[in-house]
Amino acid sequence: MDIFEKIEQIREKPEHIRRRYVFICVTISMVLVFGIWMMSLKNSFNSSEKIIKEEDRVQMIQEIEKIKEIEISAPVKTIVEQEEEPDAEEEYELFNLSQ
Repeated sequence: MDIFEKIEQIREKPEHIRRRYVFICVTISMVLVFGIWMMSLKNSFNSSEKIIKEEDRVQMIQEIEKIKEIEISAPVKTIVEQEEEPDAEEEYELFNLSQ
């Protein structure tokens, strides 16, 4: 049976039967649309959770690297800064010389 013949048969039936066909077709369509929507929503949540987890990992690694840099470079900086800073006596001499 051809789809066009089936449509013609339905057109010849009374209105309450045609409404029943419309209701059945709309219900089936909505179930399909809702099912596809739910599957895509589930995939969307799963992918966003993976992205968030990956971003958390990257952020944690970056924070660990910053901490390592601070731990390694902090003592070196303080030693260098101490060598560069003049003592109180040197500051006093520099102050007296400038006057």
